[in-house]
Amino acid sequence: MEIEAFTRRQVAYLMTVLTLIVPFGVFWQGARSGNVQTAIYSMIWVLRLVHGEFYSFHAFDLTYSFTAVTNGVFSILFAIQVVRCFKGDASRRIAYVLGVLTMLIPVGLGVPLMFSALEQYEILLYMGPVPIQLIIGIQLLRKTEPVTVTAPWKEA
Repeated sequence: MEIEAFTRRQVAYLMTVLTLIVPFGVFWQGARSGNVQTAIYSMIWVLRLVHGEFYSFHAFDLTYSFTAVTNGVFSILFAIQVVRCFKGDASRRIAYVLGVLTMLIPVGLGVPLMFSALEQYEILLYMGPVPIQLIIGIQLLRKTEPVTVTAPWKEA
């Protein structure tokens, strides 16, 4: 199916799935002791592996969900903006800015933590985003018509 043929409702469903269900981050930790842990997470679930083998799966876990939502707030805003752009209600420029923030915030928070863990605990750590939502969202944005926003909201 061509992107141009998507309805607004299909774009809204797609962005909802991409935002809530598709993984948006990876946490990987390796120590000198050989202990390797991995967590792949989305807004509503996390899959944990130890030494590359299944360890646990949590859905709607309060701790993980709170962390995911606070780190992924720009992912939520980006999804909303993509749908608004597809409807013709918003400018693509703001969507692109939010898209950059979906990557910038997790990297900006993760890099200092990675260096700190290496320095203090001699643990090699990777915390980073998985840009699936961003890539598909940008593809959707490229297929929308440019809109010049003249007021902060449309009149009814």
